[in-house]
Amino acid sequence: MGVPIHHVKLHGALYNDCANEALLSKTFIQTIQAIDPTLIIYGLSGSLTIQEAIMNGQPFYREAFADRSYQKNGQLTPRHLNHAMIDEVEQVIQQVISLTKENKVVSLQGDIIDIKVDTICIHGDGPNAIPFSEAIYETLKNNNIEIKKY
Repeated sequence: MGVPIHHVKLHGALYNDCANEALLSKTFIQTIQAIDPTLIIYGLSGSLTIQEAIMNGQPFYREAFADRSYQKNGQLTPRHLNHAMIDEVEQVIQQVISLTKENKVVSLQGDIIDIKVDTICIHGDGPNAIPFSEAIYETLKNNNIEIKKY
């Protein structure tokens, strides 16, 4: 189609499996390097995907989630558990501010976790995707947090 690819982000189970399985992460990074070593990998902050990208010199962005809750180990709460998805605008805004300004997130268990963030994900398939996006945009803008277009 003539449009350059900027980044690669796995989805769903493969995203989570790569985040937690070293061999799968290594295979993924090596595959991307064979295709185009300039592509940016989007991966869960603190994950094996990001560690593998670092070890292999692959460009990466550490991703955090506006509308997902975290466990005390820094992993996302599995979707089959209660409160895996955040559905309140105010809670999403608080999480995004904490992620972007403080590089921290509060787990479901109440632990404060340090987390490095380069990009924020909002799930576009949720019923609140548009209100979340609008509220996040306004909040970032009002707090002088840079919004980059990619």
